[in-house]
Amino acid sequence: LTLSRVLLLSASLREAFGEIGLVVSSAVACLVDTHSPAVAAASLAVSGKINSAEAVAPVLAALATNTLSKI
Repeated sequence: LTLSRVLLLSASLREAFGEIGLVVSSAVACLVDTHSPAVAAASLAVSGKINSAEAVAPVLAALATNTLSKI
């Protein structure tokens, strides 16, 4: 359920705001779960909606925000 919400949020924000929307949604979503934003970015890359280079920033944002939230 979390993954589907994150995937929907990521795709919607990417459509509305471009890559920055995808990065922001990944950073915010990882406060709840780190894996969902990473999987959402990978899913968008596999489906061809973004290229693999565009998937790197959201994954790094998710991991960095999650790490900082635990400090």
